[in-house]
Amino acid sequence: MALSGVIESGGEDSLADDDESGFTGTLTFTTSDPSIQSHIKEESVSTDLVIADTVSRSMTGRPGPVSVRFEIADARIEVTERGKYVVYTIQISRCTVEDSACAKICKRYSEFDKLNTALHKQYKLAMKGIQFPLKRVSGNYTSETIARRSRAFEQYLSHLFSVPSLRSSSPFTDFFYGADIREGHRKVSNGQYEEAICVLLHAWKIQAKLLGDLSLDVVETLCAVVVCYCSLDRLDHAHSYSSLALDCVPGEDDFATTRASRLFIPLIKLAIWLRWKLNKEKVGLEERLRVLKVKGFDVEGAPTLLEVVVNKYKT
Repeated sequence: MALSGVIESGGEDSLADDDESGFTGTLTFTTSDPSIQSHIKEESVSTDLVIADTVSRSMTGRPGPVSVRFEIADARIEVTERGKYVVYTIQISRCTVEDSACAKICKRYSEFDKLNTALHKQYKLAMKGIQFPLKRVSGNYTSETIARRSRAFEQYLSHLFSVPSLRSSSPFTDFFYGADIREGHRKVSNGQYEEAICVLLHAWKIQAKLLGDLSLDVVETLCAVVVCYCSLDRLDHAHSYSSLALDCVPGEDDFATTRASRLFIPLIKLAIWLRWKLNKEKVGLEERLRVLKVKGFDVEGAPTLLEVVVNKYKT
């Protein structure tokens, strides 16, 4: 898919890190310059990049989001005792449906640069021709520069997402949600359920935008959230999120992978228990479990959902 070149390019030297010329003291404050926001909005009028992914499919072959939009919704200058840098707020939304609940994540230039470096190292051919906004030697904090760079980052992320090998790569997924999901699972393993919920829910919102609700990876994250709420005895919340996860369970004839059966059977069993505890209808789920057992799946010997979640990143 052809894309227009990024707005900011040229012969300036690229610097790997943000400007952080240290100074003494403990001054820390944040500022959002209205002029920066004005320039960003002006640039947005002429830049409307939507990269359509023909079909994003889950492990069971069902479609996810057809297209995703990346937008720098905000850029702010932060000043710390080490210096100052710009924080960009990336807004991620789906373009094929009305999407009022956009996912957001904040990143610095140095984090974009780290992503770009890793992708060039691992995917040289796929990255050929993908432009990255270079760092200026000076003038990095003017409203015009920040606005141009914001639009360039939108184009950059959109171009990456249009290439299947790049959007599924570890550097790309870690940039958006992968590192948070691993951190969430670590907290679950340590019994830090409240902290894990905050991390996992934030990651899940972004993950679902990029992969689609039916992705097995997205369901795994939902299952981790269910486990946390169960462990905190917040069964209403656990039931709500288990219902979301159950919407993605394939038919019995589609349990084609060991990974799917190892996840969905414990999920169904826990969902039945939750519905029993909350005095809700569970006959349909019990019948699904019975059919799976008849088809030869090891229902009785399946691990608990907690064990599945804890063992995901266990080394």
